[in-house]
Amino acid sequence: MHGYQIGRRVMLLALFSILPLIGINQSAQGQLIFDGQILDRTGAWDGYPTITFINGVHHIWWCSSHADSTGGDAVYHATKPTQLGPGGWTVHGEVVNHLLSPVATDLTCDPSLVKGDFVFESVHYAYALYYTYNTGSGGTDNAVAVAFSNNGAD
Repeated sequence: MHGYQIGRRVMLLALFSILPLIGINQSAQGQLIFDGQILDRTGAWDGYPTITFINGVHHIWWCSSHADSTGGDAVYHATKPTQLGPGGWTVHGEVVNHLLSPVATDLTCDPSLVKGDFVFESVHYAYALYYTYNTGSGGTDNAVAVAFSNNGAD
């Protein structure tokens, strides 16, 4: 334990020594502002968020328990047109679940959204939503898939 603390101090000292060299303002360090819980649905776990700002609207995708009685996890989507902070999110529901995904058997999770120009089957799409999914029962055989959209939601 004592060796870990010394190593951590040396690493922090080295980090603060190189911050000016890479253009990070040291005076801003330690200035994180926590705005509180932004999304919490009663009776469901919520995690692994990815968030973006599209045309003046905040979008969040996250992993949660699937609402259908078949179980599993699903990727959800919500929006908020005002400033970030607690409350005010409109949950639009599941974007990807194991019933909608052509490859998943019981779990979909870990969303990551990328904006660009994606061509799939000769159609152009503005967004690619990468997610992990389970290819077998029990969550022990996972893979990565991608879904395309022109609005980031459906």
